[in-house]
Amino acid sequence: AYPNHAPTQGTPLLNSTDYPLNRTIGNLTAWNVSTVDLDNDAVTNVYRWYKNGVLNASMPNPYYDVGSNNTTQGLVGYWPLNNNTGDFALGNDGISTGGANCSASIAGRIGTACEFDGVNDFINESDADILDFGAGQDYTTSAWIKTTFNPTGSIWPMIIRKEGGSPRTGRNIYLNPDTDGKACFDTFVGGSISIVCSVSTVINGDWHLVTGTREGSNYNIFIDGILENTTVGNTGSLANALAQYISGGGPQVWFNGTIDEVAIWN
Repeated sequence: AYPNHAPTQGTPLLNSTDYPLNRTIGNLTAWNVSTVDLDNDAVTNVYRWYKNGVLNASMPNPYYDVGSNNTTQGLVGYWPLNNNTGDFALGNDGISTGGANCSASIAGRIGTACEFDGVNDFINESDADILDFGAGQDYTTSAWIKTTFNPTGSIWPMIIRKEGGSPRTGRNIYLNPDTDGKACFDTFVGGSISIVCSVSTVINGDWHLVTGTREGSNYNIFIDGILENTTVGNTGSLANALAQYISGGGPQVWFNGTIDEVAIWN
């Protein structure tokens, strides 16, 4: 048997995102200094941010986390929902509406989270070009959810929604009332839907990581990091002028439960 050595990490450098200019208008960024693994195993650096001693965000660094190489990961939106609705990737902050509870009393998967009552609670993250994906563009959307609500009839609880219009265009990840507690990931292009749904249910009151990806024409859905289903779908543009919502943003699509660590990659 051979020992497996723990990786070592140098002290990260805290500096402005626009280093070396280091202007005050830049976001504060943790820059990796050195990560070494004697066994040459792959290592992902996870950063935990604290503000005034309180956990404020936790996520693989949006831009630089592969050794000392400056490698863009493509994180275009990250809402940790730790007692606020701020975007810690590119500043597309959300606005809590209808009484969504994002207080420090709401336990999250990491730190705290936001709780939604399924009646009128949502977070409006407005429209941003960086959240639109063009024809042939791959993307990933992900969130931790915790719920016991089983939707029926015309209730479609949205986890993340940026879709609508006529013809319908955009993307969603949600609980499907036609699949008995399973999560689904879909897109609309010119009114045409592409959809993939999970095999397992996610409404048992435990935390579940729900992730959808579009890779070329392949649509994949992962539950708790495990690929559960794949289908072939459209590759057209999902760009629209609509806001992105956490928890639907309208009647019949509001989420009932807790959502944490929302992230989107291009």
